[in-house]
Amino acid sequence: MPRLATAFVMVLGLCGWIAMPATAASFSCHKAKTTSEKAICAKPTLNVLDQRMGQVYRTLLILVGPSGAHDQFQGEQQWWLGVRDGCGADADCLRLAYHNRINDLNGYIAAVKAGG
Repeated sequence: MPRLATAFVMVLGLCGWIAMPATAASFSCHKAKTTSEKAICAKPTLNVLDQRMGQVYRTLLILVGPSGAHDQFQGEQQWWLGVRDGCGADADCLRLAYHNRINDLNGYIAAVKAGG
């Protein structure tokens, strides 16, 4: 009987995991419209990169506060989303775009913290 109960709990856990709503940091996967958004939602590694990029981006906006730099970074992020969407469903292109963006954002954060 314990083996059956363990198997039942495992199956329920798996079903719950499959039924969990997929959410990326910058958008709801249920509302994914572009080919790149759908690819990000379909690939866990891309979803993690999107979440990481979203966290770093929000950190940067908090650091600069309500300033002209805030508006500048928001505009740059909109531009970058166009670059990302240019990748379509190409996972390698998306991965590179995310790594580059995360590096850029971390560079901005370092500059803001250094007072520059």
